Amino acid sequence: MDWKTIKTDYITDESSSYRKLAKKYNVPLNTLQQKAIKEKWFEKKKQSQSKIVAKSIEKSENEQIDRMARLMTVTDKLLNKIEQTVDKLTTDEIAIEKSTLKQISGALKDIKEIQGAKTERDIREQEARIRNLEKQAQAEDKNDEIKVIFTTDMDEFNK
Repeated sequence: MDWKTIKTDYITDESSSYRKLAKKYNVPLNTLQQKAIKEKWFEKKKQSQSKIVAKSIEKSENEQIDRMARLMTVTDKLLNKIEQTVDKLTTDEIAIEKSTLKQISGALKDIKEIQGAKTERDIREQEARIRNLEKQAQAEDKNDEIKVIFTTDMDEFNK
């Protein structure tokens, strides 16, 4: 009997069960269960699945960080181009059309939003929201008081 293979199948296959493996490998269910309990297969399966989830989350986070870094690089390049355009417009003393200014200011707003730049007003507003939420949480905590009142004589409970 190749117990190592059976154990590996159980630990690595999320849908596996003792019953399925007993049938697949033609092993008495009771024998397989006893061996699995003795060697703590279930705990090892949970650990393996937890590691898989942790690695998946880490991979996803790294991919998201890479995307954000690329996005920041692109927006930095775009910002440089906008600065060059504005410098050229101001040094050449060319009459600037309103539509050109609107496009430039729109692009700058988009860059600011992408890069997460916040104004002082945005920061103050966010801090005010946080303080408000903290006050609400404190008020909710105060309302969690429980009172227990006994209406009968305590001697009845001691009998």
